Amino acid sequence: MACSKLDKKRKVDSENREFKKEWTDKYAFVLPAGSTKPMCLICNETVALVKSGNVKRHYESKHGHFEQNYPQNSEVRTRKISQMQASYQATRTMIVRSVQLKPHCEWHGSGKHKKPFTDAEIVKECMNEVAIALYEGTQKDDIIQKINPC
Repeated sequence: MACSKLDKKRKVDSENREFKKEWTDKYAFVLPAGSTKPMCLICNETVALVKSGNVKRHYESKHGHFEQNYPQNSEVRTRKISQMQASYQATRTMIVRSVQLKPHCEWHGSGKHKKPFTDAEIVKECMNEVAIALYEGTQKDDIIQKINPC
C-alpha cells in the first residue's frame, strides 16, 4: 500500500505544462524566451508555475483595475496589450545589446590604453561606443552630445 502512494505522487516537471497564447490576451502574461515562468506585462512579476490558476490568481488579485479600464475582447485592451508587449520586447532587446557590448568595452578600453576602466576618458570613449551601438538617429546624437559637451 505504501508503495502505491509513492508511485502516485505528482511531479510538476513531469506534467509538461505549456503556456497558452490566450493567456496573453486574457491575463496580460507572456512567457519570456528561455524562461519557464510566465511574466506579467503589467507589473513585470513572474508566477511560480505555468498553471492557469496561478496566472489567473495573480491577475485578479493584483490587476482588477486593468479589467475595468480595458474590458475583455475590446479593441482598447488589444491595443494596450500590444503596446505592453512591444515595450517589453524593446527593453529586452536593449538589455541584450548592452550585455553584449559591456565586455567588449571593458576589454577594448583597458587593453588599448593600459589603464584601469575607472579613468574618465576611457569611460567616455566606452559610453560613445555604447551610444553608437544602442541608439539611432537624433536620439543617438543627443546622447553623444551629452557625453561630450565640448
